[in-house]
Amino acid sequence: MRVDYMLLAEAARADSDRHHIFGGGWDVVTADRPPARLMTFGVAVRLSLDAGERGREVDLALDIVDPEGSSMLARPVSGRVTAPAAQSPAVRLPARLYLAFTVNDVTFPRSGTHAVVLHVDGAERAREEFQVITGPPPVSEVEVPAAPAASAEPPNQPATPPAAAAQGVTPEKVESLRAWLSSRTPPERPE
Repeated sequence: MRVDYMLLAEAARADSDRHHIFGGGWDVVTADRPPARLMTFGVAVRLSLDAGERGREVDLALDIVDPEGSSMLARPVSGRVTAPAAQSPAVRLPARLYLAFTVNDVTFPRSGTHAVVLHVDGAERAREEFQVITGPPPVSEVEVPAAPAASAEPPNQPATPPAAAAQGVTPEKVESLRAWLSSRTPPERPE
């Protein structure tokens, strides 16, 4: 038996022959301040089985571990499933088991690399790491000055947007460019 994939998602559902995944492939959890909290998320897993493994029971456990490798769940999500029985001889693909787990209300007390870990029959078979980042967003390298008060602007002159001011664009440069553009005569168009 092998794990073909394990994918973290906002939500996942499994049918007998496929997954239905919403918001799949995330690997970062962010929060303004600790602790970070996920109300719910899904994990999609596909297992491929050899011919001799078909029809047998499989024990599964899904856990979340912190940066030190300690379990974060009071008890892992676990269960027992029966692998699909033999398929038609016309189908040459290995038997596949599509699984979907839903994990609710997980709190991450601190930042770091965490992981979702899948155990099959008691042995770790897959690990999907993700980052938990807490704290204020990084300050931009470019400081944007505050927009001047409306009364500080000379009459009939537009205010400079903060983004333009951050790039060195001043009202004087804007006026200079307008004057230069108005002095140019547009090319004549043939009729």
